[in-house]
Amino acid sequence: MKLFVTLSCLSVLVILSAAAPSKNELEEWTKFKVTYDKKYSSAEEGRKMEIFLENKKRVEEHNQRYKKGLVSFSMSLNKFSDLTEDEFRSMKTGFINSGKPSRKPILKTKQSLLRRGDVPQSFDWRDKNAVTPIKDQKQCLSCWIFSAVGAVESQHFIKTGQLVTLSEQNVLDCVNAPVDTGHCRVGWMDTAFEYILNNGIDTEESYPYEAEIKECRFDAANVGATITGYADLPSGDEKVLKTAVATVGPVSVAIDSMDGNFQHYQSGVYYSENCQNTEDKLDHALLIIGYGKENGQPYWLVKNSWGTTWGEDGFAKIARNKDNHCGIATKPSYPVIDSAE
Repeated sequence: MKLFVTLSCLSVLVILSAAAPSKNELEEWTKFKVTYDKKYSSAEEGRKMEIFLENKKRVEEHNQRYKKGLVSFSMSLNKFSDLTEDEFRSMKTGFINSGKPSRKPILKTKQSLLRRGDVPQSFDWRDKNAVTPIKDQKQCLSCWIFSAVGAVESQHFIKTGQLVTLSEQNVLDCVNAPVDTGHCRVGWMDTAFEYILNNGIDTEESYPYEAEIKECRFDAANVGATITGYADLPSGDEKVLKTAVATVGPVSVAIDSMDGNFQHYQSGVYYSENCQNTEDKLDHALLIIGYGKENGQPYWLVKNSWGTTWGEDGFAKIARNKDNHCGIATKPSYPVIDSAE
């Protein structure tokens, strides 16, 4: 019995030793915490380090495939690398198709858009100074608001020549969104457009972002932009979507971001064999600000709301003309500022 206990204890020590992080891994974990100012309780530290090391392995294995030309985008560790996929989705997405707003949107038909003629092979609204800087929704499920507000900011510039940073917090506090998570709201872009249509929207300077629901403090004296309507594009039609982006302005869209690779996207053209394009799978809202090709691969250029340390300084390229990849053309919409649109 004594020998059995001794051998058992030795076996446990071997297992613990094999599971222990290496010196290099400990150094990387420490660097990660310093870089992103991460602080954990003693009870939480071990679990978070384990998640980080799993994500590190995933990123490294993916990037080996990227170097061999087997995948079209690279990944990197970032401020989300201490989160599981479920934890990440619980705080960084927020799109939900929550039903039709009370006001019927304008329906832009394929024919009316395609009559605008040929469009450039590549386009980027940043070149026109029509896109505000990258923002961060933080721990709030407000991506749909950031997408909608970003579209209004760009459309306001296109119509007036003035690039005004507008208040997501105004919409978060005051919109009648049907799904309230307690400290935030999930919804979809047409709901945000309808609120702005009925009220206007205050400037970011007058109504700064707090990443949780507060008392509605909308002040008409601080309105930075108004709209006269909003339009839904035909579902699934990437040709029409391309024409709209080039001739109308940035377009709000939603994707299926459930593949954990999007959490660690760094650069290149994002393509996932796991994402789907049906409406019920959409979970994260973005703003298409352009399109083009990289290494012969067509892409949509999107503005995200996860800060500048994610992706290409906060932006990303998502596969275009790949059967409505990840549903990017399933629920496109944009704000209208005059009757001409």
